[in-house]
Amino acid sequence: IKLNRIFHFILLSPDMVSYFNSLISEKNHSRIFSIDHTYIRAELQYEVKMDNTDKHIRVGIPGAITQQRGGRQLKKILEGIKNDDICIYALSTCSENIENEHFVKLNKDNSLMPFEQYSNYVKSMDMMLLLYDVDSYKLTASGAVLEAIWNEKPVVALSNMYFSYLFNKFGQLGELASDVESLIGILNNIHDMDYFDCHYKVNLKNARNKLLPENTCAQLREIIGFDNSPIASEAIIPISTVGQQIDKIAYEAMSLLVSQMNELKKIIKEYIKKIGKEKIAIIVSIITI
Repeated sequence: IKLNRIFHFILLSPDMVSYFNSLISEKNHSRIFSIDHTYIRAELQYEVKMDNTDKHIRVGIPGAITQQRGGRQLKKILEGIKNDDICIYALSTCSENIENEHFVKLNKDNSLMPFEQYSNYVKSMDMMLLLYDVDSYKLTASGAVLEAIWNEKPVVALSNMYFSYLFNKFGQLGELASDVESLIGILNNIHDMDYFDCHYKVNLKNARNKLLPENTCAQLREIIGFDNSPIASEAIIPISTVGQQIDKIAYEAMSLLVSQMNELKKIIKEYIKKIGKEKIAIIVSIITI
């Protein structure tokens, strides 16, 4: 596909740019840029705390769980969990009925969950478990990990390119594992949330702040400078919508209008020659009436 050179593309991390550049012609590399995926959630109208009399460490899985999307990994993890201090919760839908002492399916009927209810479930968790394949998120961002960051919940996940990018940029946001066996080992060794809070809360709070719209807009301004702003002269693709050469624009617009009027006069003259002045007068009279 050939695209006009005016088109440029913004991906969601420098790592995505590198991967994407490996798939396209080198002559197009200068047209590919990146900014971080911004994230913000509406404030909850009400908060409901889940009962935690059992004192379990709550590990939540956001998003739908299917056989192709985390289901296989979840079954393998539950088979290997020996830690009685943790309980894993499916926060959204789960395509299978899984019976395990370390697993709770909160959405019993798999119906579409109201935003307030889902968000309250997320807030009630101690950490988030993300079970996406290691080859996923090469050219897309993950709403699940951004949800965890927004709620400042430590992440336990299989490593992939996007998760690794966020951890490298903002510091440890939890624990990443290279395979399911390693992830099981991490979960079996979690007995005290104080360790997680101490090591990851500061980084999570910093990441949440950096991913707010007003902060990611600064990244965009480095690529596109608008309206002759000071940064426009330093931007990669400067764009101006004001402060343009209005006199020249006006002159060209008027010249175009005059040429169109003159062309219309010629058409009218030719038309008069064909049908005669008397008929034109009659037509004009009818239109006036």
